[in-house]
Amino acid sequence: MSNGTSSAIPSGASSAPVNGCAPPRPPLAFRVGVVGHRPNRLKHADLPLLVLSGFKPISHGVGSGVALPYTMASNLSVIPQKLALIASSMGERTESLNNDAAGKAAVRLVYNLMEEMGLSVSLRELGYERRDLEKMAETCIVKHKREYNPKDLTVQDCAAIFEAMWNGSPEELYADTL
Repeated sequence: MSNGTSSAIPSGASSAPVNGCAPPRPPLAFRVGVVGHRPNRLKHADLPLLVLSGFKPISHGVGSGVALPYTMASNLSVIPQKLALIASSMGERTESLNNDAAGKAAVRLVYNLMEEMGLSVSLRELGYERRDLEKMAETCIVKHKREYNPKDLTVQDCAAIFEAMWNGSPEELYADTL
């Protein structure tokens, strides 16, 4: 990348200069992985996986993958800075965006990446039954701990997540559209 930044910065990534110098950044997979697997970070993508596996066999990778943009979108109101960091790490130009807009960009980027890779982006594509959505929401609250989710969830919140996952539309979960 020849935009005046260090060659240690992966293609498509941007970094805010510190004292006129851009610090080297670890590869994207490492950054997203660390953010996603530390307590109180984005680990909440596993919660829908636990629920989904109770209704139909699903691999960890597929279940976590399909849930990720939806759990990101549902938590945008409480972790906009973290989602903005993901957008920036994925190469989105976020300098002129507020954290909410950058967070929405992160959701879109993750969703689009999944589509480009040919991965399922909805429960409908995975063969789940719409009639099970309400039961999934109840199961999410009654049977599974949500200690790492950044915000408290109600049955209604979980129902909205699963409905959006069925529709293939994480945008339905933004607080300003509810």
